[in-house]
Amino acid sequence: MQIIVNLFVGVICFILGRLSVNFPGISYFSLDKSVNIVELISILFTGIIAIFITLKLERYVTNKRVEKELYIAKISEIEKLLDDVDDLLKEKNPSYRKISSINAFLRIKKQSIFNNIQNFKPIKKIYREYDTYLADHIKILKPLLTATSKDSGLIVNKDKCEYNNERIIEIQKELTSIKEKLFEFKVKINSI
Repeated sequence: MQIIVNLFVGVICFILGRLSVNFPGISYFSLDKSVNIVELISILFTGIIAIFITLKLERYVTNKRVEKELYIAKISEIEKLLDDVDDLLKEKNPSYRKISSINAFLRIKKQSIFNNIQNFKPIKKIYREYDTYLADHIKILKPLLTATSKDSGLIVNKDKCEYNNERIIEIQKELTSIKEKLFEFKVKINSI
């Protein structure tokens, strides 16, 4: 298809070139052997600017884009852990050990990722808001997942958890809230 389009454009250009010869008042190209120093400097300067833009600025923009993509991928790891918790809640009697370990790993992972993100200069201004929000909601999530008092809605028997419906709804509400905030943070990172 591309060959046909190129061939068609070539034929059209040839026809237009042949037709323009027949019109009076259209002059032919002429070659002047003198060199204007101002035009030569302008051409050289334009070439240097073009090389600078392609070598330096394009690499800088590409590096920033890749860096943003890496941070977004890291935030997706937190979302994956939240999805794992959600999947465990859908099981009839999930393992208490698994839920506790995912919960602990979630806090560690969030802290590690956000320590790295705070060094990314373009998002330093908005970083603290999201870090505080997520830290607070992960703290709220921990007792919802693991607290075992009499009225807590969680019964643990031989490493198997049994959550009542109210507790599951509260946990899912927190999971959704955290996921929405993470999504919002990824959008902000991407838009910078």
